[in-house]
Amino acid sequence: MAYNPYLNQFNFQNPYLGYQQPQQMQMPQQVPQQMNNGGVISIPSEQDARNYPVAPGNSVIFKDETQPYLYVKSMSFNQMEQPTFEKYRLEKESVEVVPQSSYATQNEIEELRKAYAVLSDRVENIRKSVNLFTEKEVTNAE
Repeated sequence: MAYNPYLNQFNFQNPYLGYQQPQQMQMPQQVPQQMNNGGVISIPSEQDARNYPVAPGNSVIFKDETQPYLYVKSMSFNQMEQPTFEKYRLEKESVEVVPQSSYATQNEIEELRKAYAVLSDRVENIRKSVNLFTEKEVTNAE
C-alpha cells in the first residue's frame, strides 16, 4: 500500500475512498463473582477441616464432631491467595420459659373481696381510735 497523505497518524481512513475506520476494541465486562457456600460438613477434628480441599470461589462450614466448634474455610477466586480459616465456639444458651398467665376464678376473687372488706374495716377502726385519742389530748390540754 502506498503512502496516503490523507490518512492521519491515528490511522483514520477517509470513508469516501472506500476505506472504513477501524472499530475500537471493547474490553469484556467483568461479572461480579460470588462465593459459593458448600454446606455443612461433619469432621472429626480441626486439622481435618484445615486439610480439606476447597475449590476457588467456595466457602465450606465444618462441624467438629468432638469439640463444640464450627470452622469456616474459604478460598478466593485467585488461586495464588491462601485460603481463610475461621473458628467459632458453639455455646448453648438457656431459653427462659415465660410463665403462663393464670386467671383467678370467681371464688378466688370473692375471697379477695371479703379479705379486703375485713382489712378496710380494721383500718377504719384504727383511724377512729386515733382520732378519739387525739381529741382527748386536745380537750385535756385546754
